[in-house]
Amino acid sequence: MTDPPARRWPRRLLALALATAALAALAPPTAHLWLPPLVDAARAVIGFGRMHRIEQAAFELLDDPVDHNDDSVDLHDPGAPRLSPPRPGLEILWPPAPLTLALPPSAAFPHEGRWEAFDAPCPQGAAPREGAMVRADLRVDPRRPDVEVSLVAMDMRRLELRLMPGDAGGPEGSAGGPAGGAIPQGDLGALVAAFNGGFQRQHGGFGLVHQRATLLEPLKGAATLATGPRGRLWMGSWQGPGEGVDVVDLRQNLQLLVEDGAINPDLWLVADGRRETIGHSATRRSGLCVRPPFTLIYLWTLRGQAESLGRAMIVAGCARGMHLDLNAFHTRFEALRVLDDGQSCEARLHPAMTDGPPRRYLSPQRRDFFALLARPSPLDDAPVVLSLEALGAR
Repeated sequence: MTDPPARRWPRRLLALALATAALAALAPPTAHLWLPPLVDAARAVIGFGRMHRIEQAAFELLDDPVDHNDDSVDLHDPGAPRLSPPRPGLEILWPPAPLTLALPPSAAFPHEGRWEAFDAPCPQGAAPREGAMVRADLRVDPRRPDVEVSLVAMDMRRLELRLMPGDAGGPEGSAGGPAGGAIPQGDLGALVAAFNGGFQRQHGGFGLVHQRATLLEPLKGAATLATGPRGRLWMGSWQGPGEGVDVVDLRQNLQLLVEDGAINPDLWLVADGRRETIGHSATRRSGLCVRPPFTLIYLWTLRGQAESLGRAMIVAGCARGMHLDLNAFHTRFEALRVLDDGQSCEARLHPAMTDGPPRRYLSPQRRDFFALLARPSPLDDAPVVLSLEALGAR
């Protein structure tokens, strides 16, 4: 006996959603042209929550952890390194001190935990940027030595952070307008890098402020990155702007992942009237954290949990950290240069960031993203602050 047509459609839609989630998890290199719209269409039909749970199940099925009993990783070795931030007294140095390894030195990769200069390789004769960015790779969990986190540390005395809110006005997109989806032409000469923002507008409705214009009202308690006058940065849990505080740009996403040395892996949002947990599936993830007095750090993992990013934030000495976007197509960091003759050059943070067009952020973007610009001259004082009231007065 066959099912009546009324019962076939839900099963077919469920099968389509499962197949879409599996494709998203496998992330074919050329799929950036067609897979994101397919995923969005599946979410629109079956709902964000159900699609998210299907994606999590697909990621768990496809996750292939290494043998935890690998002889190269002795979890009971009393001399093995432990998760810890840098030693006191190193927080003002640039570049940052080498990162503490979570695995025994005998199991470490070459150069693991060591910061190296990071810039876009440009044609011969182009003057290199001053070393305002450094990168490192680190494994943070002895139980999962196959999970690696890549980090970029940014010296915010020499760099300025700009929010680009995306070109998609309306409920389907991030919340910006046509002028916000691309880096202004006048800023291209100072461009150093660009990287992804957070979730789309319909996935949580997190706050967004661009050049003092509120595009989405900030949510109380949400993890927030805000910029203010004179290069100030603030990251924390939003409780309101405070009297006289001048917020220039603001971006929220989920809850704080790291605060005061503690990791909160139970990140969530409310979708379709249901609370959805975000942090536990193994997928591509990105995050951002602040390390006073002047360092901002972007983090990315090819297949990790939110806790993986949180552990790396603590090792890097960050006081607070937040989760940005996740999954293939939506997480990317590019060092970028645009030369006087219009030529451009690019360096991706990780070789696996191939699911998207080259020099992605030099084209108008539907999703919001951040741009890093070189300052004309370095700031004399440290730009990273932890108190929102310190951003400045109007």
